[in-house]
Amino acid sequence: MRKSKNEQGAALLILIILLVVGAIVVYGGAKIIKKPINLPGIQLPTGSSSEETSAPIEEAEQDLDESDSQPVLVENFDKTGNLTDWDANAERQTGNWVLLYESPGRPANTANLAFNASSKCDLGSGEEVCDKSKLELGSMARVQGNEKNGVVTVIKLTKIAGS
Repeated sequence: MRKSKNEQGAALLILIILLVVGAIVVYGGAKIIKKPINLPGIQLPTGSSSEETSAPIEEAEQDLDESDSQPVLVENFDKTGNLTDWDANAERQTGNWVLLYESPGRPANTANLAFNASSKCDLGSGEEVCDKSKLELGSMARVQGNEKNGVVTVIKLTKIAGS
């Protein structure tokens, strides 16, 4: 009987040691993942803010402006979500359209939508120049465009069938 209790005690001790080691590994691994990697001459995107991604976009737009060709928006935003122009603070529709979408770890993201003369919309009857008055509150859509400072200039908006 005494041997059995010793074996149980040893097993419990081993289990506790494994849990402590596992916690240390997980905690240390999380700190390593969050720590930025510095490589000389190489800049890696971290994805933590839109400011980090806006610099290359601004450079691309500047290059386009300096060339003889017509400037073209660089597509850096492609999300599917629901369209809304409802302002919860004002408790009314504003006409300023927003895409409400999800991403891993962040269930409610919003992107303010801006439309220009080259924005195309396919609301089920083919692609045409976007007419914001034809957008439906709550409809599901895929938005492709150029995001800069929290505003997405729409290149193409496609309504998802059945929404």
